[in-house]
Amino acid sequence: TEAIARDPVAARVALGLGTGTGMPPDPLPPSARLAEPLQADLSDLRSVLTQLAILAGANDHLFLLEAQSGTEALVVVKGEADLASLAASHPAILRPQASGGWTLMRPLVVWQGARLTLGPTDRLDLSTADGAFLLVFGQLQIDGATVSATEAANPRSADFRPFLLSAGAAELRISGATLRNLGMSQRGLFQGVTQVSSGLFPPKFPPSIRDSRFEGQGRLSLRQTTGAVIAGNRFSAGAGIDIVGGSRIVLQDNLLEDSGTGFALRLSGGVRDSLVTGTTVLGAGGAGISVSGLSQRIVVADTLIDAASGDGLSLDRASCLRIEGLAILRGQSVGLRLRSSAGIEVSGGAILQNRTAAIAIHGQPAGAPLLLADLTIAGNGVGLKGWGTTGVDLRRVELRDQ
Repeated sequence: TEAIARDPVAARVALGLGTGTGMPPDPLPPSARLAEPLQADLSDLRSVLTQLAILAGANDHLFLLEAQSGTEALVVVKGEADLASLAASHPAILRPQASGGWTLMRPLVVWQGARLTLGPTDRLDLSTADGAFLLVFGQLQIDGATVSATEAANPRSADFRPFLLSAGAAELRISGATLRNLGMSQRGLFQGVTQVSSGLFPPKFPPSIRDSRFEGQGRLSLRQTTGAVIAGNRFSAGAGIDIVGGSRIVLQDNLLEDSGTGFALRLSGGVRDSLVTGTTVLGAGGAGISVSGLSQRIVVADTLIDAASGDGLSLDRASCLRIEGLAILRGQSVGLRLRSSAGIEVSGGAILQNRTAAIAIHGQPAGAPLLLADLTIAGNGVGLKGWGTTGVDLRRVELRDQ
C-alpha cells in the first residue's frame, strides 16, 4: 500500500489500468469582479439559520447554537470580500496571527449575490472553541488557500467541529487548496465540506473542486448537484467523498488514502448519468467504493482499490453500471459485492487476494445477468459465491489459486 501511495501511476501501469486522460473542463467560467461595494455586517445567527432551514432543513441547528461563544455571525451582505478587508472592518471577529494567517472567531456567512475569495497566501483557522464555521449562500472561491479547524475543543459542545456548508444557489470553486480537520461525520450537512443544491433555485454554475487536499475526519459531500466536477484531489487521514443524488457528476483521478469507517467514496440516493474514473483507494476503513440507493447509469473506469477493511467495490440496489478496468487487491472482505443490482457489466482487470471472496452476488433480479469479462481472479478466499443468483456470464475469465 505504501509503494502504491508513493507512485500510483506506476502501480496503475503494472495492473493495466489507465493513468489519466487529462482534466475535465471547468464548469465555472472566470469570475469578473463584482461591481457593488463591499458591505459586511454583524447579524443574529438565528436569523441566518432561518434562511438555511428554508433551503436545507433545520436538523442540528440547536446543536450549532449551543456551540457558540456569542450570538452574532459576520455576514458578507454584498460585494466582494477577502480576508484582509474583513479583518480591517471586524478585527475582533477575524484576528490576525503572528505567522501571517487569520483566526475566525464567529460564523462567517456569504449572502446571495456576494462573494468571498481566499487566495494562495491566505490561511484561515476556524476557532473550534468559539463555534466558528463557513456558510455560503452566494459565491466562495478558494484558490490555493488553507482552511483548518483549530485544535482546542469546544467547551459547550465537545462534539462540535468547524465546517464549510454551501447551500441553495451558492457557487463553490475550490482549486489547489488544503482543507484540514473540518466537519462532524455524524452531523449530516455539517460533516465537512458540503454543497447542497436541493432548493427551488439551483446554482447557476455547478461546483468545481480540483487539485486540492482534504485531510482529517470530515468528508466532501455533494447533495443533489448537477454537473459537478471533482478532479485531481487527495483525501487522507479519515477524509472521503459522499455523493447523494444528482446527475452528470464527474469524479476523476482522485486519491483516497486511510479513509474513516463506512466508506472512502459513496454514491447513493439515486445518483445517475455520472462518471467515476481514475480513482485510487488505499487502506479504506470500510468499503472502498459504495454505489447504492437506486443509483443508475454510472461508468466506473480505471479503478484501483487496495487493502480495504470492508468490501472493495459494493453495489447495492444499483442498475446499469459499466465497470471498465478494475483492480481490487488484498481486501479484508469481498472484492466486488453485488446486492439486488441489475444490468452490471465488469470488464478488464484483476481481483486478487481478498480474504473472503473475489465476487459475491446476493438477490440478483431475474433476467438481469451479470457480465464478467477479461478478468483475472486469483488468490482469494473464494472465487465466486452468492445466493439468489439468476445468471452470470463469464467471458475470458481466469479463475485460479483461490
